[in-house]
Amino acid sequence: MIELPVISVRKLIVAANFDWVDQGNIVTSILPADIDESVTAILLRDASEGLAMHGDNMPHALAARVEVQIFFKKDLDVNPMGCKLLVMNMLSQNGWLVDTDRPLSADPDTGQFTATFYVKKKIIY
Repeated sequence: MIELPVISVRKLIVAANFDWVDQGNIVTSILPADIDESVTAILLRDASEGLAMHGDNMPHALAARVEVQIFFKKDLDVNPMGCKLLVMNMLSQNGWLVDTDRPLSADPDTGQFTATFYVKKKIIY
C-alpha cells in the first residue's frame, strides 16, 4: 500500500533526527492543544492533491502538496532560518520540491516564531 504524502514527509523528518526538535513533536494534521511552548514542534498537513500524468484518458499520478509548519520554542536557542533551510534541503534531497515559502512570523499572543513552507511531489501509482 502506498502511504499518504504527509506520512512520507513525517518519516523523512523523523529519520533526519534534527537535534532541535523532539521526534514526538513532529505531528500530522492537527497540532495538539496541549503542546508546550517551551518545545519546538513541526506540523505537517496535506495541502492539495491533483491529477498528473494522463495517458489513454487515465490519470497515472497525483501531484501531492504538503504544508510544513515549524513552531519554534518560545526561548529560541537556534537560528530558525537555518533550521527551516535544513528541513527544506533534506526534503529536496529526498525528491520533494520546495514549492512555496512564507517569511518567518511571530505569534502575537505567544511570541513564538513560525516557519511555513510547502513541498510537492509527483506520486506515481
